[in-house]
Amino acid sequence: ALSVENAAEKNGGESKTKKKLNKKAASLVKKFVNTCAAKFTPLQGVMGAIVAQEALKAASGLYTPIHQFLLFDCEEVLMAPGTDTTSGSTPELNSDTPGLCYILGDKFVKTFQKRRIFVVGAGAIGCELLKNLAAMGAATNAGSKKKGGKLIVTDMDTIEKSNLSRQLLFRDSDLGNFKSVAAEHAAKMFNKNCAIEVHSSKVGDVDESPFDEQFWSKGVDIVLNALDNVDARLYMDGQCVKYHKALVDAGTLGPKGNVQVVVPKQSESYASSADPPDEAIPVCTLKNFPYAISHTIQWARDLFDGLFVQRAQQANDFVESLVGVTSGESDDIANIISDLATKMLHEAGEEAALVTAQEVGDDLQVIGESQEIDTSERTQLMRTKSLRWAVCLARKLYVESVDSLLAQHPLDSKDEDGDSF
Repeated sequence: ALSVENAAEKNGGESKTKKKLNKKAASLVKKFVNTCAAKFTPLQGVMGAIVAQEALKAASGLYTPIHQFLLFDCEEVLMAPGTDTTSGSTPELNSDTPGLCYILGDKFVKTFQKRRIFVVGAGAIGCELLKNLAAMGAATNAGSKKKGGKLIVTDMDTIEKSNLSRQLLFRDSDLGNFKSVAAEHAAKMFNKNCAIEVHSSKVGDVDESPFDEQFWSKGVDIVLNALDNVDARLYMDGQCVKYHKALVDAGTLGPKGNVQVVVPKQSESYASSADPPDEAIPVCTLKNFPYAISHTIQWARDLFDGLFVQRAQQANDFVESLVGVTSGESDDIANIISDLATKMLHEAGEEAALVTAQEVGDDLQVIGESQEIDTSERTQLMRTKSLRWAVCLARKLYVESVDSLLAQHPLDSKDEDGDSF
């Protein structure tokens, strides 16, 4: 960096433009050199995740590797040359995380360490937040109990086996424990000097909550949302607006993710906007011409709901309507069935009503046949009928429907434009 600057100074005949360029180049070199001793945990986490993903692709051979060049530029977080610790001296006060001071500066790091940060949720996103915060030295300048930095974590859930695959702070030995308690123990392994306060309380309009008016007024500076439902997000957003607290909201849905930063009195709040509704998939596409994975998933969900939710509900509704009616009261039974048929015709139409009547008849026939036999025979009868029903349904869905579609549209058929159908 000095040689670049000296060379610019010696060459007195250079134009002013070239001198400015050389000066800027020297400044950039100094910035880069100073960051070589730095450690910026969030960026390390992102790059580590990408590398780990590509390693799994190479080892398994199941997915397509990334073939592209990635440039990530965040020069705006660097200090201006000649300020704070750019002289190269190692900061003594922040010896736990000296690298961060080379990037952000002593003043910023000291302020960061004194902040009281409220992490709401200790699930997949919450674990990442706590890992990054602890590794960056958050809440390590505790000072007095009232004014010192602190991480405040709350999560009312306990750890289940399914959590271990995506929530990195938890292990098998943590099963059954509160997520917030286990997360505190794991975070302290990253930084033992991190001051953490844990709760297992729900956030919201609940009685006897530790997050009262005094907490919101003086006990927290920044809120980091790691929630899994909209209602809780809206409540936290309302509290942050009310008490003028900064909020960072994050969420994931499958492979998608979002982050929203809310600055008091400077940016819109979380509740100020809403995600656009998901596009509905046309029924004809689902039934006849699904061409995307999402179509087949939705088709399966609709089929399952129809077979095991709606069909069971309509059979139960029919049985409940006959409760209290004896077999001798044939007129009452006829009237009830007539009323039900009229209701179905009015609400669903003739075709749907006929399908519903057929389904209810089939389901109740099986129940009626099994009432007059003992338990072991009833079990065997239900098993036999269930297998027969499953085989017939599989043949209808995966053989007959395919044959019917191919009969209507052979492999060599053309559409209206003359292209292959």
